[in-house]
Order: sequence, then C-alpha cells, then structure tokens
Amino acid sequence: MASRPRSEDFPNEAAEPLYRDSSEQAEKPSQYEQNDETLALQASIRILRRWLLAVSLLLAIACAYTLFSFGGVVSDHKTTKRLSFAPDIPEKFVKFERTLFASGSTPEADEAWGNDLSPPGDGFVLIPNPKDYSLPPGQTTREGEGEIYDISVFHQLHCLNHVRTFLFTLKAGMDYNNTVETYDSLLKHQEDHVYHCFDYIRQALMCNADLTVEWPKTEANGERVAVDGWGVQHQCKNWDSVLEFMGKYRIPNAWGGHD
Repeated sequence: MASRPRSEDFPNEAAEPLYRDSSEQAEKPSQYEQNDETLALQASIRILRRWLLAVSLLLAIACAYTLFSFGGVVSDHKTTKRLSFAPDIPEKFVKFERTLFASGSTPEADEAWGNDLSPPGDGFVLIPNPKDYSLPPGQTTREGEGEIYDISVFHQLHCLNHVRTFLFTLKAGMDYNNTVETYDSLLKHQEDHVYHCFDYIRQALMCNADLTVEWPKTEANGERVAVDGWGVQHQCKNWDSVLEFMGKYRIPNAWGGHD
C-alpha cells in the first residue's frame, strides 16, 4: 500500500544551508510565493491528468469498436461458410501431366471428355431444403422432394467439352473440304453457346485463381523457354471427395441441361 514518506526517512537538512551564498539566500522565494507556484503546478497536473484520461478513454472506445467490427466480419464469413450447401472439400497435391484429354478427337478421348468427366446426373443435384441455404428457387420436382440445381464445376467442364466439340467438328469439315456446309448445318446455331462458354470459363478461372508458380520446360537442346505446365504440382480439391458429394445428392436423370 502506498504511503507518504516520514520525516525521519530524510536526512536532517537544518545543519546544511540550502543556499550557499548571500545572493542565493536573497533570491529565496517567500512561503506565499511557493504556495502559489505549488497550487498552479497542481492545477496543471490535474488538467493534464484529465486530458490523458479522456484520450485513453477515446482510444479504448476506438479499439473496442475495431475489434467488434472485425469480429462481425469474421462471424458473417463463418455464417456464410456454414450455410453453404456444398461441404468443405479436402485438398490434395496433384502434379499436372499430359493425359488422354490432351489428344485429338478419338473414340477414347471423346469418351473421356463426355462420360468420364460427368458424374451420373450430369452435374445436377437435388437439394431437399434450399431455403435453409438462402438459395433462389430451383427447378421443382413432381414428387416435391426438393429442387434441382447445377454445380458450377460440372457446368464449366460441360462448357469446355462443348468448345472442344465445336473445334473438332469445324476441323472435320475442313478436312473434307466442306467447311461451309458443316458450319451451316452443324455449327451456326451453336455459336452463341460457344461464346457463352468462353466467357463462363474465363470467369471461372479468374474466380478460382491458381497462383501456382510454373517454370519453363527443358528442350532437347538444353534451352528453357516455353512453359507447358506439365510436371508442376498444384494444390487441388480432392476430386474423389467431389464425386462422393455429387453421388449423395445427384438426380437420377439429367434435367434441363447446361446453357
């Protein structure tokens, strides 16, 4: 506990004059002047303390407001995350390599692009309680057991496959020297769909921006100039977990189709 110092704690200063010469003694202020100065000093200290208290209080309020606001943002983020219909998909490291999907139009490659990439239900799912996730209305079912929605990644793969089909159909027309006929009969009515797919894929890539660092491949002559992306490890969603989720909510037969 704090206490004031006692008189015996200080040395006896009576034997030692405070001022060393007559001039200092003559300039010694009177008791009344000392009291006035002391009162003025105490008043200044009180004012300073009030200012410090006010500033401290304002800083405390500002810190509390900042923490509260940040907590609200985090809370909103967690709430949005929790209310999402799609679960948290685990991630895994995947090395990009050249595969069958990089080949031309062959029966095996066409099958891979068509059926192997699309799960049963063609990427559409049945959500029994869409209002719980604040979703806009989907397509209702006759049985009333839920509403039908599309899952974006399968829409993206559908679009990519559609652009591929358009390209190889045009190539086949060029090979048989009947480009105009092929375009008029097979491709002209698909143009708007292809344009849609180009922009849809662009936005999907930018939305899930992959910032993996890639390096140039080593050419036969030892030069390192071109980057092909093969042999580079990426952090990806576990595709098996994606298919497991789709299998749980897929619709028995594809509905409507992708745009």
